[in-house]
Amino acid sequence: TNANNLYPYTSFQPFDAWNHDQEPLSDQWQKNSEITLYDVNSHALEAMDVNGNYAATKMDNKQERVYATVANATYNEFAFSGAEDEPIGGYFGGKVKLEGEYVEGYGHTGAHWVLSRNGNDKGFSYEITDVQSHGYHASFWSTEPGAAIKYRERIGGVWSAEKAPQSLPLRSVQVGDEEDRWYLHRYNFEVSSGVERVEVWTEGDGYTLQDDFRVHPTDATMTSYVYNEWGELEYILDANNIYTK
Repeated sequence: TNANNLYPYTSFQPFDAWNHDQEPLSDQWQKNSEITLYDVNSHALEAMDVNGNYAATKMDNKQERVYATVANATYNEFAFSGAEDEPIGGYFGGKVKLEGEYVEGYGHTGAHWVLSRNGNDKGFSYEITDVQSHGYHASFWSTEPGAAIKYRERIGGVWSAEKAPQSLPLRSVQVGDEEDRWYLHRYNFEVSSGVERVEVWTEGDGYTLQDDFRVHPTDATMTSYVYNEWGELEYILDANNIYTK
């Protein structure tokens, strides 16, 4: 460089890696990030930095609005659904599966939720297809303190029996009148060595409303977004699945 820290024009070497599909030959260029996944509308959904750390974004079914962002996780390692985008083919945006009934009303956030009517009926489910971490965190809100998260693992093409992860203390919040109370269920679980996929789902406790389901690696930081009927951002759910309006 010159005394002013600028490269002399005569020593400049152009970036040429795209011409031969390898790292640039010049030591004047260094890779610092790479977009590894786009959607059909050219939205960047997943990126990787120079140290191999991932960040990703989940959008609604129409690929119009950002529903969740995560740092330190791949696109297929995390999920969020507040049940606000109408399911298509039985799935909300980001491949969260609707297992219960899709209901319109007043949920924990937004204007929709998932209803499970009997016993341990499922509400939401998600399949982690890119298992990079050994530890995961799952959470959701429900109207029954006895609701729960379950999961199972696939190793060698064979699914295990369902497992009950470690439950963290419940949190509750009152919405509307005195009888309208929602409980935050939070769980951590470790997956076995050699796991190919992990299916995670929510279960009700009798007649149970469920909302704001999330899954991500325990060492990832996640933020979720809920929009109103006019497409305006109404709630932001922080790393603890607690909302600000």
